[in-house]
Amino acid sequence: MSKRTTGEKSPIDSQKVKNFFQNRAKSSLDLDPAVAMLYQDSNPELALSRDAYEERELLSIVSPTSQDVVFDVGCGVGRWAMKLAGRVGHYIGVDPIDSFVESAQKNCSALTGTSFSFYVCEAERVRSCDEIKDIPKSSLVLLTGVLHYLNDEAVIKTLSSLDSFMADEGRIVIRTPVGISSRLTLNDIWSEDLNDHYSAIYRTPEEYVDIFTDIFDPSLFEITHNAPLYPSHLNNRKETQQHLFIITKK
Repeated sequence: MSKRTTGEKSPIDSQKVKNFFQNRAKSSLDLDPAVAMLYQDSNPELALSRDAYEERELLSIVSPTSQDVVFDVGCGVGRWAMKLAGRVGHYIGVDPIDSFVESAQKNCSALTGTSFSFYVCEAERVRSCDEIKDIPKSSLVLLTGVLHYLNDEAVIKTLSSLDSFMADEGRIVIRTPVGISSRLTLNDIWSEDLNDHYSAIYRTPEEYVDIFTDIFDPSLFEITHNAPLYPSHLNNRKETQQHLFIITKK
């Protein structure tokens, strides 16, 4: 049943979320990767402006080098893989949607300067995916646009798995939309912009900090960045905004 709730810990239907992404993989084939992955179909100019701003902001903060190994959880069609080509040594992307992984492989097939590997795997199951159990330790883990599609239990499971993939002094970069004043849950709500039913959980920044503190031992990890990502002119929602967290392994 479609439902919109605020301030409550209401779950979303995981299968319907997967159905949305499978539909999205088909409907976004002809879209620019930024528009396809930032979900601004009716306002592609905003998507492209956000994409350019996010790229500048993250690259200036993270300062990737050819020595970096990147583990991108929820890589989609390879938006960040393409941006990091030639900047990092090895990029590993995982996504639960086969068609996204196939698109990412095609998008990066002719790029040079970086070794690319892509796998089909759900975020909350990365620890148990045999294909990636022997990947090199990552100095940079990306979770961009992922956590709001997961229920609380899956968020905890996903984040709890990341330490096993991280190198010493590695960083986790999390870009996720958050509720500005309270938690907002959309469960199977029809979206005119996306022409499909849409589900997501917009937790508050404070909720995420509590989750991070519970999962990541403060003696071993530190939240080194915690702030809204976009300036006001790039926000087009009243109740939500994109937020950037960086968690650094000491």
